[in-house]
Amino acid sequence: MQNLIDSLAGDLEAAQAVKSSHWKYHAEKGDGFGVLKQSGGMAGAWHWAAQRGLYFGQRDIFSTEEYNQMRDWCQAQGRVLNQNSLLHVFAIRFLHQRLSPVPITCVVGDGQANFAGLWLRMSLPTQKLISINLPEVLIADVSPLVRSGVVSAEQMAVAKTRDELDAALRNDAIQLVMVSANRAEIVKDAGIGLFVNIASFQEMTQQIVDQYFEIVKSNRAWLYCCNREEKTLYGGERIEFKNYAWGDGAQDVFEECPWYTSYYSSRPPFLAKFDGKTLHALVKYA
Repeated sequence: MQNLIDSLAGDLEAAQAVKSSHWKYHAEKGDGFGVLKQSGGMAGAWHWAAQRGLYFGQRDIFSTEEYNQMRDWCQAQGRVLNQNSLLHVFAIRFLHQRLSPVPITCVVGDGQANFAGLWLRMSLPTQKLISINLPEVLIADVSPLVRSGVVSAEQMAVAKTRDELDAALRNDAIQLVMVSANRAEIVKDAGIGLFVNIASFQEMTQQIVDQYFEIVKSNRAWLYCCNREEKTLYGGERIEFKNYAWGDGAQDVFEECPWYTSYYSSRPPFLAKFDGKTLHALVKYA
């Protein structure tokens, strides 16, 4: 496991060039990774009740295999299944219902390994996942994925070149390939069937988002994108969903995301709307 961390750490300096003002701000504050509450006491009961109140009209989600797998994975980590985890349950349930399985999926900008953990728990051994992220985030993902039993260190690889990526994808023993964001170009035209981005394009510059769309199109892949309709970053950059480089992709879904409208809190007013609309889209490029 340490060799994976050491390899990712080698990209920490180079990755500064692809950070937006959002990430630079939160990295300086030391809070860019979010907060994982430990299970036990009243925390788990509070989240359980709040989620069922907030999503009463969509309560079928709590009886799905996706929810059960996320619950079990959070328990294996000793942490609460919070709303961020639940939002990933909704997204993965949506993808399972809309798409047939693909051999290779790529998640861009995963948070707290919520997508990777659940996706891998529900994937066949022959399916592979590529995770592109800032190296410090990937480093933080390694331990919970391994210690909770989602994958072993031997089933993970770090790819820094196209040759290393191809070798990892050919290796039947590898299920998760980690790529630092400053090396994202190596996944161009790599036979990836599905790209996923949940709430992180909205934290990048328009230039970086455009580069990811070029990568998706080169793979002739599906793209699932769930992000704020518009967001202004700390440096003044304005990111708008409608201005993403959608091009001529075939739109299967393009609408306001029905599970990303409100949030709950332990402080008044307890339930509130998110700051602006969140849209989601499922698009196929040929």
